[in-house]
Order: sequence, then structure tokens, then C-alpha cells
Amino acid sequence: MKSTLSYLIISVIFLVSYTIYDAINISNELLTKNKEEEIHDIKQNLKNFVDVAYSTIDSNYKNSMDKAYLEKHYGYRLKNIIDITETILLSKVEEVKNGKLTIADAKAQAVESIQKLRYDNGRGYIWINKITLPYPKMIMHTTSPKLNDQKTTG
Repeated sequence: MKSTLSYLIISVIFLVSYTIYDAINISNELLTKNKEEEIHDIKQNLKNFVDVAYSTIDSNYKNSMDKAYLEKHYGYRLKNIIDITETILLSKVEEVKNGKLTIADAKAQAVESIQKLRYDNGRGYIWINKITLPYPKMIMHTTSPKLNDQKTTG
């Protein structure tokens, strides 16, 4: 009886141990599978985000090279802002001709006025280059003043 009870206890211990061992292995396998699926899903989402970003950049690039698109979306605004810029410059030329301003003062006032001009809901702006050889010179850049008076090399 004692020996049967011992066998029974040992059998139960063995059975419980095996069941626990098997449960741990199954849970580890499930965790590993779940982790792999989650990593796959995250990679797929990132790939989708990259694809969307690439498509957007590619579309914008193609639009930026399409003269008809640019004319349709920006042409009238660009023409208007250039007309305004030209008016500023012509008025300064007239003031110099009439002796109201020196050339230096006229240039300074023109730069100051043009620097404030914006179009396309504030995203577009005008800058001024002096075309000199061998390299042009940035006179005024609205959004990057550190470029002012810098030579622009190729």
C-alpha cells in the first residue's frame, strides 16, 4: 500500500510537472508567434507609411516639373507678385530720377519692401540675386537671411 501510494504520488508529481512544462512551452510558443505577428504588422504599417510618403513626394515632384500644372496653380499669383515687385522697383527708380532718394537709399527701401511680400498663403516669397560672374550673389533672401550678401556657388 505504501509503495502504491508512493507510485501514485510520484506519478501525480510527474504528470503535474509534465503538464506545467508543456504549458510553459505552449505559452512561450504563443508569445513568440504573437511577437512575430506584431513585428510583421508594425513592419507592414511602416512600409505603408513609407509608400504613402514616397507617393506624395513623387507626385509633388512631378507637379513641380509640369509647366501646365504650375501655370494653373501658381501662375496668376506669381504674375501678380512680380507685378507688385516691379512696381516697387519702378517707383524707387522714379524717386532717384526726381532726386528724392539716393541710389543706395532706393535700393535699401526696395529690399525692405520686397522682403515683406508674400503669396500662396504666406508660403511663397521673393528673393533678390545679383547676377555676377563667375558666381551670382544673394542680395536678400526672405526666409534665410544668413544667405544675404553671400555668393551662390554651383
